[in-house]
Amino acid sequence: MASGDAGASGKRALSWTREPGAWVMLLVAFAAGTAVSGRFVTISVIVFFSLVLLLLAKSPALFMIRGRRWEFLPDMAALVLPAVAGIFYSAWLYPPLGFLYGAGAALVALNYHFGGKGGKFQHVFAEACGMAVMGLVATIASSLSGGILRHLYLGAFFFLFYLASSFRVRYAGSPGFRRIGMIYSALLVAGGIAAAALAHPAGLSFLPLVEDFYSSLKIGKQRPALRRIGLISTAKALVFAVLIVAFA
Repeated sequence: MASGDAGASGKRALSWTREPGAWVMLLVAFAAGTAVSGRFVTISVIVFFSLVLLLLAKSPALFMIRGRRWEFLPDMAALVLPAVAGIFYSAWLYPPLGFLYGAGAALVALNYHFGGKGGKFQHVFAEACGMAVMGLVATIASSLSGGILRHLYLGAFFFLFYLASSFRVRYAGSPGFRRIGMIYSALLVAGGIAAAALAHPAGLSFLPLVEDFYSSLKIGKQRPALRRIGLISTAKALVFAVLIVAFA
């Protein structure tokens, strides 16, 4: 299976996703969830590679569904069947994980549903669903060895953190959304500091959102370069992961 743009070449191909942020989020969420659990188990490797295969399947799946290109079916089978086998195996060993997998599937479906709409608010809903999936990834990783109920808060942390970042990334050229992002990230930073002071230092993990707040204050409607956004988002994700592992 050669790499490349299948839509342009007309040939079967296994394309890497054109959303590098998705890879960063997957790696950070799973690594942080595993670290927070306190111990590593072998099944974590199976689950991680199952999730990687599903992410790799995104491009051929979209090509096949949107263009009715059935030549992508072998690619889909080679990726999805092992991924589904790994997910069912982990759910068989840890039955409560089935609930998290089901919630993740529902959120992915909603992500595509809202993403296909034309309005800005629908895209925000789509982004929220996508970020919630990353929260589930962190929760799944930690739950494999630490118990689901104990680490469910990881889902909320990752969901809120990345959703706040998405306001600036997606709508940097819209004054209204810039103000919403500024207020949202400021509230999360303040809430995180308050939570750290009153109860749990993990709230300090929201400190990287100070960058979102600062960016929202900048004057001008020029959308920043995507490469710069990607580098900043990657750095924030890594800092967030380090902080939540250190304080959780």
